[in-house]
Amino acid sequence: MNPNVSVLLPVFNGEKYLRQSIESVLSQTYDEFELIAIDDGSTDRTGEIIESYCDSRIRRVKNETNLGLIATLNKGIELARGRYIARQDADDISHPERLAKQVRFLDDNPEVAVLGSQADYIDQNGRFIKVYGLFKATEDLSIRWQLIFDNPFIHSSVMMRTPMVRESRGYCEKYLTCEDFDLWERLAQGHGLRNLPERLIAFRSHSGSVTSNSTMAHNLKAGDIFHRSYVNILGTEPPDDWVHLWISVNNPYRFEWTGSVSKIIAYLEMIRINFMNKHPGAEEKAEIRDHITHMLLRMAYNLTLADRSESVKCLFAAMKRDLRIAGAILPKYLAALILGKSRKLVSRKKCT
Repeated sequence: MNPNVSVLLPVFNGEKYLRQSIESVLSQTYDEFELIAIDDGSTDRTGEIIESYCDSRIRRVKNETNLGLIATLNKGIELARGRYIARQDADDISHPERLAKQVRFLDDNPEVAVLGSQADYIDQNGRFIKVYGLFKATEDLSIRWQLIFDNPFIHSSVMMRTPMVRESRGYCEKYLTCEDFDLWERLAQGHGLRNLPERLIAFRSHSGSVTSNSTMAHNLKAGDIFHRSYVNILGTEPPDDWVHLWISVNNPYRFEWTGSVSKIIAYLEMIRINFMNKHPGAEEKAEIRDHITHMLLRMAYNLTLADRSESVKCLFAAMKRDLRIAGAILPKYLAALILGKSRKLVSRKKCT
């Protein structure tokens, strides 16, 4: 009998955290799964670690040469025997009830193609990191709103319906480093999207992770997805400078900041009105209102690198919307404002 869930774990030279990741899957309270562990031509002890487990639920696959993440993910999708595919990164940890809760939800909600969750954030030593503003929307309409501006899922938290992922042709090589964002945008066309409110994984942030090594090329690829999302969700083309303006404010160490906060706020209000008109009832969603405030605060924080006066304008706009949410980031914001140019030099160095 085929397993109900295929846990897809691609790994390349991931010996440092791999054992923790594998054992977090093998320790699940839900037992009807296979763990497809694909060694993508590793040169460290990755293969040895995978082979050390005597567990019939593990399917060991070895690429003779390094195929890269996307080709390896698509290989795993084709190998999957489960109705659902759960992603697992080799440096992240699944909480014991993750699979059980996601299977239960997908069984009860057949219209949902992708189901993610919230996450605990840990550093390279497994210590919890306090983060701000990374809560992922849980309701379908709120996720579609978030999809216009951000990746609405934590990749290693998702469980997907296998037939729908295959119908979408899986991950696209063109969008390496934002391949998951591209897939969600395509699956959003005709399928439901949800996130559970519980933190079901521990997401590890360290210098070797894909997230920490974002490049300008990545930002431009993400901009292409932002553009598609805007068109598909709102049914119209975005203003000519919107996508570049949005990327520049979120990555001021990558792009020259030449915009104005007033213009961005005007665009956000225009997008909000268009979204509400196209999706009646969205006005009532607290997640959408909160997300707008979080975006303003993120812009205020990032603009301390590029334009302090514009940054302060953005902060006041956020405080006007929700003083409670704005107050949570105020100490971090003030520290960034005081550091000023020295923080900018550090940011540029990290991202070269």
